[in-house]
Amino acid sequence: MVDSRINSIYSFRQVFLTFHSDERYKKFGLHPHEVQKYVLYAMLPLAILAIVFGWYSEQFKEFVTMLLPSYEMSKETHHAVLFLIIATLGIAFVVS
Repeated sequence: MVDSRINSIYSFRQVFLTFHSDERYKKFGLHPHEVQKYVLYAMLPLAILAIVFGWYSEQFKEFVTMLLPSYEMSKETHHAVLFLIIATLGIAFVVS
C-alpha cells in the first residue's frame, strides 16, 4: 500500500517536472542532449577495448572454441529451444 503511494508521488513529480515546470537545464548551462565530458571519458576505454578486440575477434573465437568441448544438440533440446523461443515471443507480443 505504501509503495503504491510513493510510486504515484514520484510519477506525478516526473510528469509535472517534465511537462509543467521551467527548463531546469538552462540554469546549469547544459543541454540534455549533449554528452558531458565525464561520460566521454568513461566511454573512451570501452571504445578502445571494443576496437582492439574487434581486430582480434577471429583469434578469440578460435581460442574459445579450442577450450570448450564440442556439443551437439539432441532432437529434444532442439524442440525445447524452439518452444522457449515461441513462448518468449508470445509473451513479448501479449505484454506489448
